[in-house]
Amino acid sequence: MSFQVKIKNIDKLADADIRIGDLTVFAGPNNTGKSFVSKLLYSLFNAMNADPIKGYIENLMKSVRYLLRRLSRSSRVENVSISPLFEEMNEEFRELGNLVEKCSADDFEELDKIVLECSKKANKIEKIYKEIVSSIRAKENNRTPHYIRVLLKNLSQSLNKLKNAFESGDEQIIHDSMRWKIEQNLIQNFQVPKISHFGCL
Repeated sequence: MSFQVKIKNIDKLADADIRIGDLTVFAGPNNTGKSFVSKLLYSLFNAMNADPIKGYIENLMKSVRYLLRRLSRSSRVENVSISPLFEEMNEEFRELGNLVEKCSADDFEELDKIVLECSKKANKIEKIYKEIVSSIRAKENNRTPHYIRVLLKNLSQSLNKLKNAFESGDEQIIHDSMRWKIEQNLIQNFQVPKISHFGCL
């Protein structure tokens, strides 16, 4: 196996072409980027050997779950008769999670069907969300407290990201999940708080 990796404007490396073969040795003076390149290649290979789709979608679902819990526990919301809607939304979310468990880049034909089912679920969840928002606003007579408005806005954005991920199709999900996994690997391997610390990434 032999291939070439091009690195441009990342950390200390302005422009580098590296040929990787069956046995590749990095040699040179201290502080020239040998360890950096090794960590970078490990981050790429680890992502290529993984199946990151479940992790990527689960990451999108995590923020929705958190915001739903915050919203459903709010005393302002408890006074609105929307418990059945929250229960329905949580049930749809559980079913979506079960579908996501079946997502795998290894079975491309099956992935296409599952992504389509997930997209339908995400649209249904968004519809229930809109009913919840209407009920809260009607109860509050358009005087919804600021923190509830913030929670609703954040939940809307998180649901949109989730819905858009499914609507982009199976090929795009594979691409986006691979990119997400590489970014997670870089953050972990280089121990930086966010990917922008790499300059151009």
